[in-house]
Amino acid sequence: MPEGPDRVEPLPSWNQRPSAHNNRTVAAGARPQPGLNYRQLFLQHYSVIRATCLDFGEVGLAIFAVNMMSNRLAEPLCLPATIDGPTTALIGRHGRSDLYLDEDPALSLRHLVVILEPPKSFINSEVRFRVLDCRTGQIFRDEGERKLESIVAEGPVFLQCGQYALMFLVTGDHTNFPMNGEDAWSFIPERVYLEETRAARPARYATPSLPAWAEGKRPTFVTMIGRPVNAYEPQSVEGQRGKLSISSMEDDLSLPIGEEAAHRGLLLGCYERCHGRVVSALSSEGISRVHLLLIDVAGELYAIDTGSTNGTYLLPGYRSRPHEGDFMAIGTDTASHGQRIRSVRLEAGMTLVLGYEYACLRWQPRLK
Repeated sequence: MPEGPDRVEPLPSWNQRPSAHNNRTVAAGARPQPGLNYRQLFLQHYSVIRATCLDFGEVGLAIFAVNMMSNRLAEPLCLPATIDGPTTALIGRHGRSDLYLDEDPALSLRHLVVILEPPKSFINSEVRFRVLDCRTGQIFRDEGERKLESIVAEGPVFLQCGQYALMFLVTGDHTNFPMNGEDAWSFIPERVYLEETRAARPARYATPSLPAWAEGKRPTFVTMIGRPVNAYEPQSVEGQRGKLSISSMEDDLSLPIGEEAAHRGLLLGCYERCHGRVVSALSSEGISRVHLLLIDVAGELYAIDTGSTNGTYLLPGYRSRPHEGDFMAIGTDTASHGQRIRSVRLEAGMTLVLGYEYACLRWQPRLK
């Protein structure tokens, strides 16, 4: 099976922090900040924001997180948009998080996933990206304190997650970041939130028609979506995309993946919150609590590793279950038996291995 850049995102080496404790989430957390002034935060940290976005230079997304208790700016994260496939990132307290937020113990280790879609065009630095909550107990909020579980945005947005204010800014056009912070803030478009309905769901979130008052302007449209589904929620047979077979030393399992699950996403891991109950086929200690996300990106189904400790590997051939002799080979990032991946577009018969202790995943799309 050929490996091409259009379907595989390799795991980067820079998001590993040996000093991270990866402690469990505590119950108490920061209360929502009423009337949070994102403009003030933007202006206070604009020198770093401007330098980061201009130094990055590529069309994509820059994410800035400010601890509202200490006003400390975390290390920014920049994601390039690529035509080869989505660019993905994890936000949380885990040592493998791309945006590492370790000052709020109420955040989950793997709290938010960001998915930057392949751009339809690099003209005007247009991007579309997804932010989704990993079925945590502390979902994020918008500027009006509205609770959100997942969004698709077509431009800059400002969110609150725990005690952090998050600023998602589009990069690639240097004119959006002039010397004066007030001028830069004036360039940021208004955010227009849209509630998605299943009956009127667009194929790729087509841009709505602009109202008369917005003529000549381009607001940020933000579509609100439900959180990733529970693997055991009933799914329509007519809307099935295919079947995911999971085999491990503990058990075998077959999960039908419907359109709703593909659209909202499906989390896999040994943590009960992924599925609503313990799944024996994924109960191995070598599998992370939140290990993998299956989700539709621009009409294609992807598997995205959510910062797992022991990794997700793409095997060159199909196997019904792991072989005991593969243990040492699969335990490295550049194993001859499989490539450790960040994200991969699922194809018929493709096999993925989760962690050292093994669960084999095989995808079989529904015949049309």
